[in-house]
Amino acid sequence: MHVRLTFEEAVFGTSTDLNLRYQVQDRQTGKVETKQREVVVDVPAGIETGMNLRLTGQGAEGDTGAPRGNLLVQIVVEEDDYFRRDGFDVHTDIPISISQAVLGGTADVKTLTGEVEIKIPEGCQVNTKLLLRGKGIQYLNGRPGDKGSHIVHLQIQIPKSITAKQEQCLREFDEETKNCGDGISGRLAAAAGSAFESIFGSSKQSGDRAKDKEKVDQVDDDVDDKKEQVS
Repeated sequence: MHVRLTFEEAVFGTSTDLNLRYQVQDRQTGKVETKQREVVVDVPAGIETGMNLRLTGQGAEGDTGAPRGNLLVQIVVEEDDYFRRDGFDVHTDIPISISQAVLGGTADVKTLTGEVEIKIPEGCQVNTKLLLRGKGIQYLNGRPGDKGSHIVHLQIQIPKSITAKQEQCLREFDEETKNCGDGISGRLAAAAGSAFESIFGSSKQSGDRAKDKEKVDQVDDDVDDKKEQVS
């Protein structure tokens, strides 16, 4: 038989009732009889899709004087909208702002055992992952407390629109970064106008857009020239 479990039931274990139906044939008369009964299945914590449970003596009746056969139960676990399972580890995505990525901070994360506050380190890069040891899934048939990890994927959120003051602050930040010799170089910074327009949707006249496009094209040409010189 197949048993469908929720993600939570598979993680923490559960006990479920099965309505077992099966057919038994009388070997002497050849008559087939359909039988039905309830079977209780104790599902251990940590089980996952594709695993089988063998319930000894819970199958069909054997020949006269022989014990019952076994019942094999195949597990199917439903997907979860928040957690992604990888063995006994779980993965989740947590959105953070640009300022959190640069300056660091904290964020609330829902784990299998409740909400926790995590510390976001300064200077987070794209695809930064944080490891919460022992916050994953209980090892199947393992010792209590033997669990996988919870991997938090920090997703930097780029706003689709910003205010004039926010744009001014970002431009000042970009200029200061250039003066410090870090990050974007001078030539790429010259194309910041069109970058702000395409990412943040700032309102400009079509003539300004054309000028910005020319700047971007010029930057691309310069980059290609440098690549040719290197090769």
